[in-house]
Amino acid sequence: MPAIFLVMNTVFASGVNAFQNAAARLEQASGQIARVRASTIPAASPQDALAPSAAAGRSLAPPPPAEPGGRAPSSFDASIIEAQVEMIRANQEAALAATSIRAASDMVGEILDVSA
Repeated sequence: MPAIFLVMNTVFASGVNAFQNAAARLEQASGQIARVRASTIPAASPQDALAPSAAAGRSLAPPPPAEPGGRAPSSFDASIIEAQVEMIRANQEAALAATSIRAASDMVGEILDVSA
């Protein structure tokens, strides 16, 4: 019987490790998005935000600089898209890790119920 607990503990530890890795990847991707946004869209000054001409819910910050043809620079597009894809992957990895943790917990619970 103790061997099954060792296996379930290993599965649980693996799930927790995967969840921590996913959280770190998500934090890294969100930081990348924040850095790109800060470097391409300057923040509006506080006095601009209070200006009566400011529409509610609209940013006063200018749009990112455009390349010929009106598109934002491709480095801007690529880094934002890569970070968003990484966030989706991290979310899926966290969901899978949570499923693994839940399954290990349920199995230990079932074993304890049967052995009691």
